[in-house]
Amino acid sequence: IRRAAATITPAAMTLGELGLTIGRSDLAANGQLSGYIGYLLRGDMLSGRLYVKSELLDLNEIMEAMPASSEPAEGEAVAAEPMQAVEVPRNLNLSLNTELQKVLFQKMTVSGISGEMRVAGGALSLERLRMQLFGGSATASGSYSTAADPQRPALKLALGLAGASFSKTFDELEMVQKLVPLFAKTGGDYSLSLDMTTALDPNMEPDLQSLDATGEIKSANIRIQNLEAFDALAKALDNDKLRKIEAKDVAVRFSIRDGRIT
Repeated sequence: IRRAAATITPAAMTLGELGLTIGRSDLAANGQLSGYIGYLLRGDMLSGRLYVKSELLDLNEIMEAMPASSEPAEGEAVAAEPMQAVEVPRNLNLSLNTELQKVLFQKMTVSGISGEMRVAGGALSLERLRMQLFGGSATASGSYSTAADPQRPALKLALGLAGASFSKTFDELEMVQKLVPLFAKTGGDYSLSLDMTTALDPNMEPDLQSLDATGEIKSANIRIQNLEAFDALAKALDNDKLRKIEAKDVAVRFSIRDGRIT
């Protein structure tokens, strides 16, 4: 804790300044919390508004530093622990205005995050969220809820993405690797609109059988190359132009139902 300054009364705690360092991550916050005494003593509702800023938030490092449930025996191989579903506390009614310059999560690097997040009733909701990811800019709103079942969080997402890279999306997002492996062979940038709902399993992976989505993907210039079938065709016909597929002003509407893309 670099610095903490607060004004405390029985009714509320006003956080004038809070500066934290967690590994290489930093966090600064200010705001006001009410009902904190009941929250600390009895787990009553904690309400308030916080303003949070960070230059770097490495969620991978923070989760790796959390204590394990048991220590391996000497000489025993250590397997990577799968991510576990994060339960949103029901006794929080908080509004968080965020300005996060860089966030690392799994293989994703997200920068320039700003917007409002609300925690209430066992759900985390996003409003007017803006960020930079996959080489483009994005806006998002939605919710992550463990109110019905903490082991199967419900995820809702409305996403708008402009100027994103096909290759960066494939490299950083595991769900795309599973659903659209062709992205690995695709060059160019794209824009995307997406409305999606899905349940997550206890390891925070999307349950593809419950995944429903509609959207549209557009690209001013798209290239697909390094496909074995087309390389073989180009060699057989002695025509190198067949090794690469190019198209301009592409627009594709799509839907996902029961884990299948239409």
